[in-house]
Amino acid sequence: MNVFVNLKINQKLFLKNPVETELGRKIVGQSIFLIDKIGFETFTFKKLAQAIETTEASIYRYFENKHQLLLYLTSWYWGYLDFKIEYSTTHLKSARQRLKLILKIITENQVDDLNDEYIHLGRLQKIIVSEATKSYLVKNVDDINKYGAFSEYKALSQRICKAILDLDPKARYAKSIASMLLETARQQLFFAEHLPALTDVKKHKNEEIAHLLEHIIFNLVEE
Repeated sequence: MNVFVNLKINQKLFLKNPVETELGRKIVGQSIFLIDKIGFETFTFKKLAQAIETTEASIYRYFENKHQLLLYLTSWYWGYLDFKIEYSTTHLKSARQRLKLILKIITENQVDDLNDEYIHLGRLQKIIVSEATKSYLVKNVDDINKYGAFSEYKALSQRICKAILDLDPKARYAKSIASMLLETARQQLFFAEHLPALTDVKKHKNEEIAHLLEHIIFNLVEE
């Protein structure tokens, strides 16, 4: 299954759907490579155009600006995790086991198992860890939110929230706990890589983050 093609991303996050053309897929694939390599602040459409041997004008036909492109990339990743969780946990009858597997999925190193040359999951995960907050920590976040720019992130959080409520239907603050787990997973990956004094987790020891999240959740809710 080619998830790149089948994931449905909010149409407000692009001007022209990049999956429908060879150039569009190159724009997405090379943007992942460049943002991972030089960072979002330094990334420009001019550099992207040079990398894929096209014009800036061609890129602007797909994305209004680089922030919209970042929203697209982060939304794709959250949508992919949501799909992976749904696919991987459907057969599990135990609410506790479902939640444990969810925590494993949101913390594990992503591998390129999609047979897709454009989406490099490993690099995209690194972008999520280091750059994702830049998609919503902006002055006009309320306006962006109005057109559903964060719908994939919300859907993923809601799936985790449901797993928490399946474990404990009376759990207080289930939505807050779900979003906290997502943010903690991302932050701990970042801290382990760049600010190790802020975490007990060792670099490349993603399973430790899953154990940390298990410790948090299973002490907050009761079966």
